[in-house]
Amino acid sequence: MEGSHIHNDLFRCQKDYYAVLRISYDASDEEIRSAYKSLAKKHHPDTNKNDPAANQRMAEINEAYKVLSTPSLKSDYDLHRAMRNEGANASYTSSPEARATHHASSRQKSDIRRSKRKRTKRIVFAAAVVLVLTIAAAVIWLDVILPRQREAREFERAMQMLDTGFYEEAYQKLEELGRQDMIEASKRERAASKDDPTHAA
Repeated sequence: MEGSHIHNDLFRCQKDYYAVLRISYDASDEEIRSAYKSLAKKHHPDTNKNDPAANQRMAEINEAYKVLSTPSLKSDYDLHRAMRNEGANASYTSSPEARATHHASSRQKSDIRRSKRKRTKRIVFAAAVVLVLTIAAAVIWLDVILPRQREAREFERAMQMLDTGFYEEAYQKLEELGRQDMIEASKRERAASKDDPTHAA
């Protein structure tokens, strides 16, 4: 009967049972029990015999714990508290259909929030992958491709020097490029040209 009385009066009740037990609105069952035990020990009339308000405080603590520790009562209380905070009028009834509709709506909102979080995580992950790939491409360009392009241009310039007779400058550049083979090949070709009477003629 006590539970039924509390159940019927929940919406008319303006008390904040969470505040009475000094807990947050998302407190777990264990946190609710722990808060009740602590407050009951502190405010029990037997330990506050000289305090005339002790009985009233203990009654409020018991009432708050009764509601918040009983799943069905807590569910209705949370529903009514949410509706009251949203400015619902007092004619709202806690019928099973109304509670089911509210809970379904809450689940839908929760699913939407989870879906948004998942989508945000996917976007962040995709952005991180793109960033990593971009950095990797930049590193490859700076460390591999660009030096090879410069080396190719320098080699082409050295070969042009050989073709125009600037041998010493060409040999120096080829040596810087580590192309000793081209230097030796060029020298052999020059020596052969000097020894070839046909070429000299």
